[in-house]
Amino acid sequence: MECSVKGRRIAEVVVAAIAATGSFLGASTAVGAASLQLDGPKLYGSNGWEVVPLPFSDAKDLHIACISAKVCIASGASPDGNGASFLKTANGGVTWSNDGSYSPGMGDLSCVSNGFCIAVPYDGEPDLVASTSPGAPWLPIGSPPFASSNLRPVSATCIRAFCVVIGGDNHGNIPARAGAAFLTRDRGKTWHAIGLPPSIKDVQSLACMPNRRCYLVYDTYTRQFSDMALSANVGHSWVPVHRAAGFTSSGGFACPSSRGCVYLATQVLEVSSGDLPSWVHVYGPFSQKESNAVGAWALACTSSSQCMIGGDISSSSVAQEVVWIHGAIWSDKQVTHGLETAIFETSSSFANAATALSRATGDQGIAAAYSGLEETVQSNMATIAGLALHTRGHRQLQLGAIDSAWGSLHHSLVQIANSAQNSAAIDESILLSDVRAIVVAERNAGIVSNLTLPAGVPV
Repeated sequence: MECSVKGRRIAEVVVAAIAATGSFLGASTAVGAASLQLDGPKLYGSNGWEVVPLPFSDAKDLHIACISAKVCIASGASPDGNGASFLKTANGGVTWSNDGSYSPGMGDLSCVSNGFCIAVPYDGEPDLVASTSPGAPWLPIGSPPFASSNLRPVSATCIRAFCVVIGGDNHGNIPARAGAAFLTRDRGKTWHAIGLPPSIKDVQSLACMPNRRCYLVYDTYTRQFSDMALSANVGHSWVPVHRAAGFTSSGGFACPSSRGCVYLATQVLEVSSGDLPSWVHVYGPFSQKESNAVGAWALACTSSSQCMIGGDISSSSVAQEVVWIHGAIWSDKQVTHGLETAIFETSSSFANAATALSRATGDQGIAAAYSGLEETVQSNMATIAGLALHTRGHRQLQLGAIDSAWGSLHHSLVQIANSAQNSAAIDESILLSDVRAIVVAERNAGIVSNLTLPAGVPV
């Protein structure tokens, strides 16, 4: 099929403008463009913490688990409301990219340092879901042989030595009899039954230390608040221990070291030390005055002092799902390195999109290729805005200029598409000016990309 005149016109203008500069900032697969409008770092982040938005539709479904201090996975309700989406970050939460999806929502998530992650679907799903590494597909694995056929996985936690999965009925209740908790040392190929405290009704949280000591936070049938028990022998026996006040979050408990645990209460981090927990309030990114505009439910820690918190921030009755991360670790040098890395790793994405646009035929092909090009531009805006969250003073102004230049280019691309669709004249100089502005802003910030169009692309 021959390419239409207006479709070819879009391709010629975009490709010619890019080729004229010989340089272009690479596209990123990052998500979270809403960071462009978020004032979180100024309003809701303190004590060295920053706010990064996530594209989930319901923060109460949000779960976070970390493989390392930099590599973490998040699961939450997909924007279209159709099951769960998974995201991953390779830079401690500054930027996020897609890591797959699964049709049901997720009720729990746990990852270990070798890259293995396990998730618990809800809505009565009989199987668990696992991924062997970031970017690997999320596939169902068989659940433990629960004692009753009406039990489904409701909680899972993993350390490198093993994973523990607990089952409950459709209401999350755990039967008094045995056969509701199992351990696997081979990623679900074989399961071994373990015990639970005799008075357990349902699980709030379960976390195990690297030394295999496990802490269980749970409700009982006789008391309507959380108890805590410790097992030093992998579930064969449980001993009641002192709990922190305000255990309310099913996804907010972590024991990252053999000497301490962290629990997320209502806008307060409770940090313990010693074999028997002695809890201390740490306010983390939150002020001592509780804010009704902030909700926090999810927690992942790689040490007692290095955690990531997930929840939402409400503004004008609209909630934005977010994570709070330790922004203090992002020095000017690290921000620059992060941006240069993003350029190096993703520059080919933009080149491919431009090539596809120039070679597309027919209105439908042109529209699809153009859409891909526009998405790469939008993703770059999100990446730069995310990195800008971790800068101050003159450096923030420099990245702000890059962000603004990208915003102008995105606006011009939309205008070009509208003009072509309406058979209006297209001003090539506007697009060329936008691209030059990006290059100038990059150079002013000490960042120069070397992307050129592949040979054979028509100009």
